[in-house]
Amino acid sequence: MDNPRVLVLTTWFLPGYRAGGPIKSVANLVAALSNDADFAILTSDRDEGDAEPYRDIVADRWLTGPDGRRVFYASPRQRLRDVIDAGGFDVLYLNSVFSPRFALLPALRALRGSDQGVRVVIAPRGSLQHGALGIKKTRKRVVLWIARASRLPKRAVWHATDQTEVDDIARAFGTGVTVVLAPNLPDEPSRSWLEVQKTAGRVRLVFFSRISRKKNLDYLLECLGEAKHTIELDVIGPSIEAPYLRRCEELARAVPPNVSVRFLGPMHPDALAKVLPSYHFALFPTLGENFGHAIFEALQAGKPVLISDQTPWRGLQALGVGWDLPLSDRSGFIAAIEASAAMDQLAYNQMSRTARNYAIAWLNAPDLIDRSRRLFS
Repeated sequence: MDNPRVLVLTTWFLPGYRAGGPIKSVANLVAALSNDADFAILTSDRDEGDAEPYRDIVADRWLTGPDGRRVFYASPRQRLRDVIDAGGFDVLYLNSVFSPRFALLPALRALRGSDQGVRVVIAPRGSLQHGALGIKKTRKRVVLWIARASRLPKRAVWHATDQTEVDDIARAFGTGVTVVLAPNLPDEPSRSWLEVQKTAGRVRLVFFSRISRKKNLDYLLECLGEAKHTIELDVIGPSIEAPYLRRCEELARAVPPNVSVRFLGPMHPDALAKVLPSYHFALFPTLGENFGHAIFEALQAGKPVLISDQTPWRGLQALGVGWDLPLSDRSGFIAAIEASAAMDQLAYNQMSRTARNYAIAWLNAPDLIDRSRRLFS
């Protein structure tokens, strides 16, 4: 039997990186299942927040990379329906709920022609979480109303990456929807464990993610305002919400003298991989993640994490790899930050090794890729 022809629609893709985890989710899925489906990727010709297209990439035509991956980088003037209709695809795999151009309109058109047998698979990528729905909520309510009115939820297949996302889909669209539970596929670890010098009473922290309301950096900065130990925080990531960035910068200027905060801006993943080993802990007080590639990347690098309880990564303190705390427990966040700073070399080494071993064990789960195959079978 021939492999299904799958068209992946995603607003941003490689070589972009500013959109964060969803780019990695798509790239890793396509790479892992390259022998099970014939993938083609339809995406925009620029990174998130960029006014100019990628340099050295020709837009509005199919390109084939050295790994055989076919990508169509669409300019704003390109009609996506022409690309989709000409391809003869068996499956449309959409990586959004709320993108009109790369999700809602293609899905509605495909299902109107459902007699042709096109399977529509939708990955919400955490956009149906309660915290995410509270951002730009009027626009999102309109999109959800259109989706329900068209019966899209019950006619598509939904890709949930954890049980929380299964529940989010049910809360948004009710019962009777088809959901395939398949975890995201993270990157393979690229290096062995490295020891980082750790002095009791001092700690180097890193936040690497988009600077946006959903990622909740302002919460972390408010917590640091009450820290007593010597703390250095580096903030790495792009910002497309200028007022929110200004708020975070104001909070950073207000921290006490024992705390220093640096905003390093966006960083290419290759550069991030080089600097990440120099930190002790990674902090992500996010309002919601369906996976959290940055969280997993930190654990792989042996960086224990302090995160909210709005991600799939739970029970971290019992595992000895960090803390996952409710955002309502601000004192708990502050106490965890202080505990990270207070650690000596021996205690930190043990926690760091445990974090890396935990990530590798998760990555080697025997059914990890098999569960993703069900999306397209």
